[in-house]
Amino acid sequence: MKFEILSRTRKWQLVLTLITTVLINSNVFATTITVDGTDGSVQEDGVCTLNEAIESANTDTAVDSCQAGNGVDIIEFTADITINAFYENYPTFGKTGLQVITSPIIIDGMGYKLERDENLTCNIDNNNDSSEFRLILMTDASDLTLKNMTLQNGCADGAAFEAQGGAILNISSGKLVLKNSSFISNEAFFGGGIHNYGLVGMIENTTFDSNSGIAGGAIFNDIAGINKIFGSIFINNHSSSSGGGIFNQGTIDEIINSLFTLNESGFGAGVDNRNVITTIANSTFSDNMAAFDGGGLFAQGDSSIGSIKNTTFSNNTANFGGGFYNFNNTLTEFFNNTFANNNAVFEGGGLFNRGVINNFRNSLFYNNTADTFADCRIAAGSINGSDNLSNQSSNDCGNLITPNSITTGSLGILTDNGCATPLADDSCIPSHALMFDSEAIDAADNYATSIDQRGLLANGPRDVGAFEFGATVSDLIFKDGFTDF
Repeated sequence: MKFEILSRTRKWQLVLTLITTVLINSNVFATTITVDGTDGSVQEDGVCTLNEAIESANTDTAVDSCQAGNGVDIIEFTADITINAFYENYPTFGKTGLQVITSPIIIDGMGYKLERDENLTCNIDNNNDSSEFRLILMTDASDLTLKNMTLQNGCADGAAFEAQGGAILNISSGKLVLKNSSFISNEAFFGGGIHNYGLVGMIENTTFDSNSGIAGGAIFNDIAGINKIFGSIFINNHSSSSGGGIFNQGTIDEIINSLFTLNESGFGAGVDNRNVITTIANSTFSDNMAAFDGGGLFAQGDSSIGSIKNTTFSNNTANFGGGFYNFNNTLTEFFNNTFANNNAVFEGGGLFNRGVINNFRNSLFYNNTADTFADCRIAAGSINGSDNLSNQSSNDCGNLITPNSITTGSLGILTDNGCATPLADDSCIPSHALMFDSEAIDAADNYATSIDQRGLLANGPRDVGAFEFGATVSDLIFKDGFTDF
């Protein structure tokens, strides 16, 4: 017994020694490089500019007054940085304002801004003019984390790769991580904010505002992967073709606790999915407008969405499928969603289906409008499920949705109704609250989620729709996301 106790003690000593060694080494092989310049110049003037700091980090060599990098380097801003000329015109990738990122770097903007000079023109016309350049290019096996910063006015124009990724083009075999940042008014043919060919580990508490592209106004996720989008906002982004917020032809594992609002596109003004999204949960698509189909969400081309849960589609507009257009897409689970005030010019104000939706349950349809079939239209494919409620009878989904089963006036306006995990500004993703006398209260079946859109634990039997009346904070919710649906 004594030997056993000593053995366990020895094991813990070894574990603690290993942890201490890792912590010590992580400090030894990391350098903080402080940028005190406000432009992108590279010259011996005793000022450490951002381009010089990147060179120091890439080469582990002191450049001008920038400290030599060592391992995973941290670059910190002390002021806004304005880039007024491209750093290099790469033969394949076109013009970029900063040196290419080729090593592991953390850039902490400290609340400051990195922008291409707002006085430079950006005319997306397939010509790579001298004034047009993106901000950041990632190549090789570089890992880049951006946090606490704004990337603004990037412009990628020209042909092929030249016209991709207004703020960031990621062709690295490493990983890109975004935290507490903003992408504002960036433009490109494809991926106004980001064009991704590599791996994006996390997009957390990040806002994409007023970015634009032919496809992927904010993000174009190419044959690539995004692990998680959490607590992020896509607002006022524009695409003339597909995916005002996100155009996805790669894989996205999770879109959680995020807002897509006031985005515009031809198809999928909020999100246009052409490949795989595993989970969309606890999110809101509101006031998005598609010129053709899928105001909030569009899924097509033998694509797949694993599940949509606890998500609100509100006041979205399209010709077909104001809230959601499902075309040749297989959706495995569709639980506790709310479709309210969506509009289709022709059919399917809430939902238009030409694919397969399984487990279509416990969702709420309210005041959706269309020329015909205001709530739901099955033009082809199939939907199976039950226990969905509506305040009207305009649908083509048979007994999947119980008509006139809730009273008009029993659903509140779209607003901040509190939540377990607020966004970076302490606000919450907006939702539609149930009124105290709503027939949707306690009406869900056993397939219902255990928490609501806000991350709050069900108050007795789960309510139909994304909102739970009288909900309480769940002990299962952690800071980094929703752990139980």
